[in-house]
Amino acid sequence: MKQPRWLRKLHRAVEANWQHHGPCMHTHLHAQYDRERECWVVGVAPVFQEVYGGDEDGQKVWTGFLFDIADFLRWPGVHIEEYAVASYCNGCTPVPKLMMSGKFRGHPVMLHILLEPPPNTEPVEVLDTLTHQIREKEKVDGEDC
Repeated sequence: MKQPRWLRKLHRAVEANWQHHGPCMHTHLHAQYDRERECWVVGVAPVFQEVYGGDEDGQKVWTGFLFDIADFLRWPGVHIEEYAVASYCNGCTPVPKLMMSGKFRGHPVMLHILLEPPPNTEPVEVLDTLTHQIREKEKVDGEDC
């Protein structure tokens, strides 16, 4: 199913309340429609970054963040009815997360804010320690972030 336009607006609302604790330009968005629950399940997470240069050259890292849930809940169109947090759990929760269900602009949604990048995802950004810049990591043919 094609993602509706309002999902980008939801992602922007989440990012507006996301404060990176270091150099980072992206968050990871994953969305799919759940036919059984008749809603979109949306996950937003920090992204992996690859260090370029210096002692940590080639290492996969990620930047911590603060998500201001109080401001997010006051965002226009956000109507959350239930929320909970889940710790890491073998077999059920691969990363700790905040889970919310409700509506965004009248559309049923389950929103998961992952507290660390999804396992096995590739770096999206390069932290260039030589030029002190962040840049998007070039994709290899067929690779999707």
